[in-house]
Amino acid sequence: MIRNIYKATLLMMAVCALASCINDESDYGNEGSIPSLKVSGDDQTAMPVYNYNLGETVVINPEINYSGNAADLTYHWQVGTYTNSVKGKLEDAGNERSLTYSFEQGGTYYAHLNVTDGRVGKAVDYQINVNRTFEQGYVLVSNDAQGNGNLAFVSIPTKEGEKPILMEHCLERMNDGMTMRNLLGMEVYTITWPSTITRVFVLGQDKGYCIDANTFSVLTEIDYSEIYPGFKATQESNDASAPYVYDAAQKKTIHVNVQYMFPYENTNYIGQAYDEFQATQYLRWERLYANQLYVDYHAPLVAIYYAYAPYFGYPSPFVSTGEMLSGQKLLTAFNAAEYGETCCPLYVLTQTADGKTARLYENTQNTFPEEQYFNMQELTLSGDEALPQQGTRFMASPTYKRYFYPIGNRLYAFLTEGTFAYPKTSQYVYDFGQGETITAMNIDITTERLFVATQTTSTGRGNFYIFNCADLRTDNQGNVKPIETYKDCADKIVSIVNKPRVQ
Repeated sequence: MIRNIYKATLLMMAVCALASCINDESDYGNEGSIPSLKVSGDDQTAMPVYNYNLGETVVINPEINYSGNAADLTYHWQVGTYTNSVKGKLEDAGNERSLTYSFEQGGTYYAHLNVTDGRVGKAVDYQINVNRTFEQGYVLVSNDAQGNGNLAFVSIPTKEGEKPILMEHCLERMNDGMTMRNLLGMEVYTITWPSTITRVFVLGQDKGYCIDANTFSVLTEIDYSEIYPGFKATQESNDASAPYVYDAAQKKTIHVNVQYMFPYENTNYIGQAYDEFQATQYLRWERLYANQLYVDYHAPLVAIYYAYAPYFGYPSPFVSTGEMLSGQKLLTAFNAAEYGETCCPLYVLTQTADGKTARLYENTQNTFPEEQYFNMQELTLSGDEALPQQGTRFMASPTYKRYFYPIGNRLYAFLTEGTFAYPKTSQYVYDFGQGETITAMNIDITTERLFVATQTTSTGRGNFYIFNCADLRTDNQGNVKPIETYKDCADKIVSIVNKPRVQ
């Protein structure tokens, strides 16, 4: 009996002790006092997937349901690679409720989130796919009214049904703290020896930037003042081996070594001063080439650069039309889009001093633009011709033998075969309307696609159009529609570059 009373007493003491332990200023045992925490994705066997394009800021803002005081929660984000379904090493990425992160390379990554209040916690992983935005597409080099540079990109879809990606200020997105002023253009070069390397250069007024072809991250920044103090580039172009910039005030030229990415002074260009450089693409042996013309509207004359010209008895590598155009108003010059039997045909358009007669000079006989190699035709002007302004650039179509040029908001086609004549002002091939002005053009002669940039007068913003050259003819006026249209996609566009895929 005493033994049973003793056992009962011990049992009562244990129960009391347990009750005392649970209620003694402790939350345990009280089911309603433990906060509940739920983070979106924490109950999934596969990681939630987020898709972004390179250059876009990754933002992950998971839904979090917490029954306690939200101020008690802490957050810890980490990111790592996720290659072939293997998670790589994590790096800290912030302690905010949402993840905001920029990746420098395309690829697959994952983000790890840990949420806790010190008593209860959740951990969730998210897969992030970063596509190679800049792999292939059109680069629109533009500037706003204040001279701030804006490199915009329009991707060419690689899969059926995929929509193009349009992104502005690409260099600023990919390079923290970067600002650019007065961009002039962009050049793409491929070096094949001793190994194949593709270099992409963005050329501005004060500096040039060598950028990675697929990520648009800056590899090297080139300061022109290292060669010529106070140098201010007014235009950019390229010769057969290097991009270069020209300062019209100093009348000096700076080249860029493509392979090793440094600026230098090409001694052959010292003392050479031209108003404009004009490059024309042409086909030869089914390969794409570019021919450079050097135009002086004051002299007036047109020249080419041929490094070996001195071996043929010329005083310098620059060989020109000499006195052939004296006393005339030089309008422009351009090459044909296909190499002829002996050279790439050269065309020069002028007006007589009285403005009554137009002239077409055509050289199909020799690489050197000397007077003896030109044939000349004249046209008495009626006043209704669509005359190009001085400095107008012509885009040559090899298949259709048309040379497209802009006047204001209209696009015209010039023909070199047959009797010399300009189209009438009413014989345009496309009219963009009174609210737009053509600012830049380019052409892909392998696909016969014409690229045209315009500026909207009311906003100052740029638009980008792609046409099929087959459609652009006078007898099809009113029926032409762009293949692609991108409105308000950049600032004032000064150059259009068709950037190829780079492996």
